[in-house]
Amino acid sequence: QEIRDLKKENLILETHGGVYAVQRVRDFFPGVEAFSIKIDTVDFAVQSLPLRVETETWIDKSLSFLSETLRFTALSVPNPQLVARIEKPDETELIRIGSRCNDQRDFFPEGVNANFYIPLNHNTIFVQTYEGGCAITYSCGTGMFASSVVSAVQGDMPENEWLTVLNQGGFVKTRISKNALGRFSGELLGNATLEFTAELFFDFENPGAARLENVEPCVHEVAAYEQVKAFAANA
Repeated sequence: QEIRDLKKENLILETHGGVYAVQRVRDFFPGVEAFSIKIDTVDFAVQSLPLRVETETWIDKSLSFLSETLRFTALSVPNPQLVARIEKPDETELIRIGSRCNDQRDFFPEGVNANFYIPLNHNTIFVQTYEGGCAITYSCGTGMFASSVVSAVQGDMPENEWLTVLNQGGFVKTRISKNALGRFSGELLGNATLEFTAELFFDFENPGAARLENVEPCVHEVAAYEQVKAFAANA
């Protein structure tokens, strides 16, 4: 909400993981306000996640404690991500793998987002994400971006072109590039939809009594976003 209230077209956001340039865009989808963010915090060093293995990177390799058939790539963006290419959606298997990674912290001491991606055509992928701390989530920005990076690394998707990344919550656009030193970065473009506005009443002495009042649904924005979900479902 803050970027809208500031009436800014561009912002620099400083976070624990890095500094990001955010820009308002207007051609994401009819009636849907959206923003793009530049991400240059991609790191394939396993210590950046961390992942406890005996090599410096883990790219397109088997992790036998997770699967005998899937091959995984580990990276941070900067939060930890694990990505595998699959042939068809498999939420049951993703839950099994995501739970193993996050419930037992022997290999991923800080947890990890587990992602499956499926190449659909020359510039479109479908992504499923088990988000550390949240379980299955239908729209994880960093998970979709990490999957885009891995799809480019493995040659499934082109570099320096806009990709459409579908998920069960809608879709985003990504563009992945690599510099002369071989480091990957990119852009993530997605919607920013308000579902409602409200006043929050919170007492630090009694947090259980927190309540929302004067709730006003953002009917038009939600309706526009439903069109995004419908588009993704039919794509």
